[in-house]
Amino acid sequence: MLAATLAANYGLYGPAYELMEHTPREPGQREYLNSEKYEIKRWEIDRADSLSSIIKKLNRIRKRIQRCIDWSLRFHPIDNDELICYSKSQED
Repeated sequence: MLAATLAANYGLYGPAYELMEHTPREPGQREYLNSEKYEIKRWEIDRADSLSSIIKKLNRIRKRIQRCIDWSLRFHPIDNDELICYSKSQED
């Protein structure tokens, strides 16, 4: 979520990310088991554990802040070490 709101551009890899596919092909490997890299995959995109609703909300937020420019990014002091506070503004 930070990458999506801090940077002007970011990307997510669709269904595999939304459905949290992360079983490694082999222990310690970054490549995933059952990757669509080697097969035609039919994703169950309506699963209850899908992140799609969160991603839709995030994309709506991104659309609203797209007018803001990255060089306007400012981090603000905050008393809670578990939170981050930042702002972006439009050019005008």
